[in-house]
Amino acid sequence: MTRQTFENLLQKIGNKLENNNLITKGGRPTHDAVLQLMVAIWMLIDCRKRFDISLSTAWEYVYKVVDACNSIAKEVIKWPTQKSHPLSANFKNRAGIPGVIGTINGSHIPITAPEFVMQIISLSAASQCPGSIHDARMFRMSQVGSILNNNPTELIPSEYHLLGDSAYGNMAWLITPYRDNGRLTRKQRSFNYKQSSTRVCIEQTFGLLKGRFIILRHINVYRVDLIPKIIIACCVLHNICMVIIFFNYN
Repeated sequence: MTRQTFENLLQKIGNKLENNNLITKGGRPTHDAVLQLMVAIWMLIDCRKRFDISLSTAWEYVYKVVDACNSIAKEVIKWPTQKSHPLSANFKNRAGIPGVIGTINGSHIPITAPEFVMQIISLSAASQCPGSIHDARMFRMSQVGSILNNNPTELIPSEYHLLGDSAYGNMAWLITPYRDNGRLTRKQRSFNYKQSSTRVCIEQTFGLLKGRFIILRHINVYRVDLIPKIIIACCVLHNICMVIIFFNYN
């Protein structure tokens, strides 16, 4: 995380850290928002205590930052509102499939017990459902899945669509590959290759997210109610990082 990204994040949630519990649970005064944020980010990306504070205080700061990030999640993780969807041109440049504005997939995040599944739908994230669950069912249970199944044009204009793998059903707004029954035509195999080449960006996104926040490789937190919040907080921080990178690049 760059200094610019850190300062941007501090502007967004710094006041929530300053005003949230001036005394720690151990009876000691809290550190300022800068140190709290630094400690929390370090714990999320490296899962080790680095600063000269107790481990319990470090985790207390993690929980405060996680709550603060969740409070701005709807501002940072949101569906695009542009009618023209400039993302479509970028997706088309990958393999020539027109009208694509996003991809959908699920990613498993191990925890101590039980287990959670994370679903990231392009610009939407849902964290829920302990244990093993099918990607398609997880999607149907998510807020975005409910909207798309009942009124898809509320989020996706009729001329656009998402891409998904064979775990999902083919719909007007969701294009999945042809099922390989051993008798696919050359055109069908070619389409599957192009669809997969375009959709691979979601796997790359998962890899970037988990590479940035090592805690997502195994969340060793026994308070199960906090696990979804930690996942969403990492997605919030990831999006803020990517926005800064995008604007600096352009």
